[in-house]
Amino acid sequence: MSHNITAQEYHNSYPFESESQLFTGFIKDNEPIYPNSFSWKEGKSYYNQPDKSQRLVDYENSIWNVRPQNTHQNLAMELLLNDNVKLLTIQSKAGYGKSYLALATAMQKTVQEKIYNKIYLVKPTIEIGEGLGFLPGTLEEKVDPYVRYLRSLVLKLHQLRGSKCGRIFTDDSTPQKLKLNPELFEVLPINYIRGMNIENAFVIVDECQNLSRIETRALLTRMGHGTKCICLGDVEQIDNHYLNKYNNGMNWIVKSCLGEKFYGHIVLKGDRSRGPICDMILRNNL
Repeated sequence: MSHNITAQEYHNSYPFESESQLFTGFIKDNEPIYPNSFSWKEGKSYYNQPDKSQRLVDYENSIWNVRPQNTHQNLAMELLLNDNVKLLTIQSKAGYGKSYLALATAMQKTVQEKIYNKIYLVKPTIEIGEGLGFLPGTLEEKVDPYVRYLRSLVLKLHQLRGSKCGRIFTDDSTPQKLKLNPELFEVLPINYIRGMNIENAFVIVDECQNLSRIETRALLTRMGHGTKCICLGDVEQIDNHYLNKYNNGMNWIVKSCLGEKFYGHIVLKGDRSRGPICDMILRNNL
């Protein structure tokens, strides 16, 4: 106590949370029911549709032979597979399958069902730690280090379906250097978005938490007719020094679009993650 003012105990377990964390996609008692959200009733999950009706989700979804590992993933698949949900944000800590589920949906909707003509992968080129300087080569070669993990996920999904998805890689691809088919996949640095009109496409925006509000607006206003956009991120992992968990692109989308009938948001949780090391780190809040 100092000057008759009693100090309060400091709580270190996320004392403040952003909108993208507070709204998990699940409606609590006495909360307004938003379109494309979920409610729990007697241990069962119900999908809150835009017409205010509710639909019981008592089945397991499957995307590109990928099955959910928990209830949260199954409900995320419900939103991913719904073509009426044009804009979807998926928030979670590392390792809960955001990118994998989004890519699986993109390949099913584009390669198998042919609802969309092309898959766009958008990712901020923010480096972790000290910068490596300017990279030589073409645009594809410059962007490659930032999207290499996505190509690994595409290969994993390709192996699930085998010869049924031969369009994914170019004819001159080798096991040592796989090249995504540019007619089907296009990687877009955020710097090249201005002036584009993206139509009839499935767009995946990875690490949306590293985009500013201006960049997010510039990106989403490029989305034309027949496009579905999935924004992935974790507001606890922001590498852009000018942003925090409140003023990043992921949080701005949730704040601005929540309640719209073509928009959905869900926070992935569960017991299973990327692997035992990742689980241990998350469990102990490193």
